[in-house]
Amino acid sequence: QSDLVWSDLSTPSHWYGGFPGMANTDYLLGNAFFGNLDLDSLFGFAGRFQDFDFKFLGEKAMLAVVHAKSLPAHSCAADGGRTICPEDWELRHVYVVEADARRPGRFADIPAIAKRILYIDSQGWFITASDQYDHDDKLWKTLAIFNTVRDREYPDSKAAVYSFDRLFQTALVDEDVQSGYSTIFFTPSPERPPHDTWFINQGIISERWIVPQRFTTHREYFY
Repeated sequence: QSDLVWSDLSTPSHWYGGFPGMANTDYLLGNAFFGNLDLDSLFGFAGRFQDFDFKFLGEKAMLAVVHAKSLPAHSCAADGGRTICPEDWELRHVYVVEADARRPGRFADIPAIAKRILYIDSQGWFITASDQYDHDDKLWKTLAIFNTVRDREYPDSKAAVYSFDRLFQTALVDEDVQSGYSTIFFTPSPERPPHDTWFINQGIISERWIVPQRFTTHREYFY
């Protein structure tokens, strides 16, 4: 069951290069990339803090997508689906933080990311982008995280409706500037029919969410 849940949640909708032949258990063990996206990079940064040394580099203004108009996000037809477009970009004030890995990565066959530069939105405290460097201190990959702020995922959402506007991540683009590979991580996938998916801090639930026999597929857990 865990294999199915994790692969449904995390496998990108499009592969550009990458490693599509990996087994589901590779995701659970942390031995695989999703395309060219590693587990510690989900939504900008998902690593264990004890595995990194952090350094504050300063503040700057940079473009980011914080109020995306498209959810689900859409890949660009103009570049073969390598990025997300069209979308609303805006100038944001960000904190710049360097994260240096203290030890080799957990990935068995793939070189670890030695250094990450995280761009953290100063108003919302979420990561809008990340630059990743190899062990020769050369830029390896760059990530752009697409977000939106609203009280529900879809206009016709029935269950996942919040009493306040909250942040939703719509997509992440991981561009390998050395190899030319690109991975898009959709949340949710544009290929699936619209339905409520983001259930975060939901205090009211029904029997449907706690009785496993009422689920028709594993996919309903997440996306």
